Amino acid sequence: MSLHLLIFFIAIFLTQSLSEVFFCGLFPYLCPLLFLQNMILGIEFTEWIGYAASLALIISFLMKNITTLRLINSIGAVLFIIYGFMLSTSWPIVITNVFILFANIYYLTLRNRTS
Repeated sequence: MSLHLLIFFIAIFLTQSLSEVFFCGLFPYLCPLLFLQNMILGIEFTEWIGYAASLALIISFLMKNITTLRLINSIGAVLFIIYGFMLSTSWPIVITNVFILFANIYYLTLRNRTS
């Protein structure tokens, strides 16, 4: 049995939320981090992901170069997607940021084709 499947089955037994099990299936090596409580400064790991996503979004809007803006914004979107799944699957967060990520990828590839 692969390590990936082993971690996934352990997650099924340790969690009560299907979104956490889904998250463990997507990111098996980050799965143990779901079980850490009060990781840093009394703030849970899930909240730190949300803060990191917000920070990436804010930093992206400070960029003058549109390519850099879209790259950093894509990192923020990926973090928000992870955050949405960690919040017992908050679909509005996930759907919105999947759309933003695909729009950024589309315009980044379109820009590279025309250059």
